[in-house]
Amino acid sequence: MPRIFSYQHDYCPYCYTKMKKPTTFYCISCGKEVADASKLSLDYRGIPVCDCGNGAMRIKCENERCKNAKNVIPPTATSIVVIAGMRSSGKSTYLLDLVNSQSSQTGIIVSPESHATVEWREKGIRDMKDLVSLGNTRVGVDNFSSVVSMTPLGKSSSLCLSLTDRPGEESQSMDRLLGLNYLYCADYIILLLDLLNIPGVAAELSSRNVKFSTEAEDISHVKALDNIIGTLNQKRGKLGKKVPFFFGISKWDYIETADLCPLGFSIGCNGMDTVSVLNARKKFDGAKWRNNCKIVRDFLIAHNEGEIVNKAENYFNSISYFAFSSYGSSPNMDSGTAVPPIHNPRHIMDPFYRILHDKRMI
Repeated sequence: MPRIFSYQHDYCPYCYTKMKKPTTFYCISCGKEVADASKLSLDYRGIPVCDCGNGAMRIKCENERCKNAKNVIPPTATSIVVIAGMRSSGKSTYLLDLVNSQSSQTGIIVSPESHATVEWREKGIRDMKDLVSLGNTRVGVDNFSSVVSMTPLGKSSSLCLSLTDRPGEESQSMDRLLGLNYLYCADYIILLLDLLNIPGVAAELSSRNVKFSTEAEDISHVKALDNIIGTLNQKRGKLGKKVPFFFGISKWDYIETADLCPLGFSIGCNGMDTVSVLNARKKFDGAKWRNNCKIVRDFLIAHNEGEIVNKAENYFNSISYFAFSSYGSSPNMDSGTAVPPIHNPRHIMDPFYRILHDKRMI
């Protein structure tokens, strides 16, 4: 009899609270629960299987504050990816794009692993088709994490990820961040920077007669980074520096519409995609990735965001940069209000290509 599989979940990937011990095992097919591990049947890998014959049992978060009561945790290690950013930086739309991404365009099959993810995805897709704004994530009401598996086309191995979308107000307050656990257990952090809130960009767009929404808040991105670093220092000490960190510039479609792209850099919103980080064999191109990172980093420095670049690079051991568009083109502003375009996301998967490469999957 093999030894029982060691579940690598110190924290629930839904509510980010410490998992209670002993673990309760749960069958998603028949609903059977088993708390005594000695009474479980194990397969050849040591993974508990239900005697109903419908496959592996999963583990269940028993924390009363976990709002995803219907969710159970897959019997695989799950990497937690925090998607942070100020209010209106596009976190919710970005997360929905990831969960709903098309493998024919990205080369990655993304499969929801929870009931809540499926329900949220279906509602979000309906809203997008009806040109309804997704709205802002609400403090104290929305507590959403999306657990998905990512499988490169043609591969059998998958990577399980917990993707968190939290209200932007939390990034503006270190007191709020300190009261939450998701930064404490994060394996990767993606900080989204609203293009329209980068100094000087709005003036450049206006000079090119490009209309844009004024929903972006006039708050320095540095504040969000300061709060993240401060929280990591208090929660994780020296280990916080080792969390791989990504800067993502949202709404890059405006830059392409205004013909303000750095030379040789286009994510394909208006023309040819010149920055794909996957080669013809769908392998990760490290040289292209590093070149893209340098160009986006230089763009930030050229637009008076040198402080945030320096602070991040002085703290984190690993920093990456990417640019993306959740919609793929700029909204129509002729009516005076932003009308979302046909949905065609560009380069939303870039940091996840890097993560999959780190896991030696592409």
